[in-house]
Amino acid sequence: MALIRCTECGHEVSDRAAACPRCGAPIRTPEFPATSAAATKSSLAGQTVGIVGLALGIASIVMPYFAAVFLVPAAFVCGLIAFLRRKKALGAMAMILAAVGLASVIYVSQQISNIIEDPFAPSSLLGTNTPPIVTLAEYEQLREGISYEEAVRIIGDEGEELSRSDIAGYSTVMYMWTNAGGSNMNAMFQNGELVTKAQLGLR
Repeated sequence: MALIRCTECGHEVSDRAAACPRCGAPIRTPEFPATSAAATKSSLAGQTVGIVGLALGIASIVMPYFAAVFLVPAAFVCGLIAFLRRKKALGAMAMILAAVGLASVIYVSQQISNIIEDPFAPSSLLGTNTPPIVTLAEYEQLREGISYEEAVRIIGDEGEELSRSDIAGYSTVMYMWTNAGGSNMNAMFQNGELVTKAQLGLR
């Protein structure tokens, strides 16, 4: 209990009294901001969820694709909850990081889709942005009967010798040219002249 002064007559009165005993004026106790336990708990929960959202958002950017697929929505939901619980800075940052992670997931998904549609197309996921060793146009220039040296001049690469045989006066050699993405061609030369060729996935 504390003593306060009546606002009407100045007499000291208990702060628990309903009215001043001298003048009968109602007693008004000072009003303090109400900080309930529930409000404090909600604030702490919002901060915790916001921190978790930040961590998940960062993880969605640095973790591999298949993990990011699950981390992105979790980070966004945590960020949204934190934002609604008045932790706007934490919530906004978590949602921004989730958006960056989502952009990365979309990009990788598109690259995977491209690989499925055309396995031999250049792809940054496979590190195949280097120029191809052999192209379809070069392959089509290789006519039956040309020499190995002329084929090397057209392609610009000597290729890899796969097999060689010398039987009954016939020397047969098989060469292969392989691009970084997996597309390739092979050619068979008999006594130095092209007799057959094949390709897979050249562009």
